[in-house]
Amino acid sequence: MEELDDPFSGDFEFAPRRLPDRALLQRRPRAPAEEIIYLASEDDLTAVRERMERATTRNIVLVVPPQTQLLSHVGWRLLRARAQELGKDVVVISSDRQIRSVAKAAGLKVADSLEFAPRSTSRRPRKNPS
Repeated sequence: MEELDDPFSGDFEFAPRRLPDRALLQRRPRAPAEEIIYLASEDDLTAVRERMERATTRNIVLVVPPQTQLLSHVGWRLLRARAQELGKDVVVISSDRQIRSVAKAAGLKVADSLEFAPRSTSRRPRKNPS
């Protein structure tokens, strides 16, 4: 019988299999589902809009102190309109009933503490099966 060349014989070397680094195997942290923005009492409408625009997540929680400059219905409506333009879901958290009332009347979701804040879920509109 004729001998066949053994493909595993010869002068070449097999490189040892390199295992991935443990750090690479660990799960990467996920981006937060929501961004919490704590407002200062001196923050005005422009400052809040800029902070919303810089937010990297779709879901934003605005924590508003009772001594805020954002007391007008018009201001809250402008914030809601800008949030819609940016594609952001905003929840307003405040211990002040008046602030919650005005924000809610402007069309925003509200809560009196982070514990009871409604969790925003991004819902995509369903396509109508035709």
